[in-house]
Amino acid sequence: MLNNHGIKEVEITFDPHLQRDDQDTYYITRIKATIEKKSESEDSTYSVIKEELFNLMHRYTKYIIKNGKDGRNFEQLNKIIHHLLSKESVLEYLLMIRAIGDSSFHQAIQVFIVSIAIGIRMKLDAFQLTKLGISALLYDVGKWRIDKRLLIKSDRLKQEEYDLVKEHTIFGYMMLIENFDEDIASVALQHHERYDGSGYPYNLTNDRINIYARIISLVDVYISLINDRNYRKRYQKHEAIEYIFGSGGYLFDPEIVSHFVEVVAVFSVGCMVELNDGSVGLVKEIKNNPVGRPVIELLFDADRNHIKERKYVDLSKELNLYIIQELTV
Repeated sequence: MLNNHGIKEVEITFDPHLQRDDQDTYYITRIKATIEKKSESEDSTYSVIKEELFNLMHRYTKYIIKNGKDGRNFEQLNKIIHHLLSKESVLEYLLMIRAIGDSSFHQAIQVFIVSIAIGIRMKLDAFQLTKLGISALLYDVGKWRIDKRLLIKSDRLKQEEYDLVKEHTIFGYMMLIENFDEDIASVALQHHERYDGSGYPYNLTNDRINIYARIISLVDVYISLINDRNYRKRYQKHEAIEYIFGSGGYLFDPEIVSHFVEVVAVFSVGCMVELNDGSVGLVKEIKNNPVGRPVIELLFDADRNHIKERKYVDLSKELNLYIIQELTV
C-alpha cells in the first residue's frame, strides 16, 4: 500500500520502554514476522470485508431496488460483486473506505446496488458493468485524505471547510489512477459534477461527464437523501425520488433519470405503511406497479381496528388511496 501511494520512507518512533540496544532486534523481528504472515493476514482481512459486503448487499438490495432477491437484478449483482471481490486492488481501497469512519462504506454499497440495476436496464455489457461496479464502490475513496473531523461534523460546514472536503474528488482520482483506468478514476473526480454545469470541480456539462459518473452522481444524491445525516433527518423515499425526477435535464441526465425511476423501490416488500384514509398495512408486491403504488395487505382499517380476514388493495387501481408515510416498527 505504501508503494502504491508513492510513499518511499516513513519515520518510526521507537518504543521508549525498550533499551536502545534491543530496539533494532525487536523491530527487525516484528517486520520479518509481518512479512511471513502477510498472505495469511490479508486473506483473513479480505474474507471479513467480503462477508460484510455480501451481508449488506443482501440487506440493501431488497430495500432499495425492485424485484428483490428473486429478480434478475439480484442475480447479476451477485455475479458482479463476486467478480469484483476477487480483485485485491478493489478490496484494498474498500478497506480504506471502511476505515474513513463516516457513512461512506454503507453509502458505497447502496450506490453500487442501484447503479448496477440502472446499468442492467441500460443494457450495458459485462465489461461496462464491471467498470461501473468498481467505480460505484470506490468513487468516494478520496475522503481517506480528508480530515475526519470535517466528515463527521454535526453542523453544516463553513465555506472554507466545504472547500477542503471538495478536494476529495481530486484525491480520489489520484489514488485510483494508480491501479485503474481513466474511466474508473474519472468517476472519483466527476461524481459531483452536474448535468447543467453547476457541479465541481470543473463545472462539466452533459456528455462531457463520464457516463459512469452521470449514473453514480444521481444515485449518490438519492442514497444521501434517504439516509440520516449528522445535520438532518432522512427524506422519505418518495420525496427523494420526486427530487431526482424533478431535476432531470437540470442536475441529472434525463435518460438516466428515466431508468432510475424504473428500478428503485419506493416502498420495500414487508414494510408497514399508512394510507391517506388512516388505514395501515404491509407492502406485499411492487413488481410491475407504478412508482409508489404497490399492493398492500391491510392490517388495520381507518378507525385502527384490526382486520382479521386477509384484505388486499392494489394502489395502482385504487387511485383514491395513496401512501402518506412508511411506519417504523
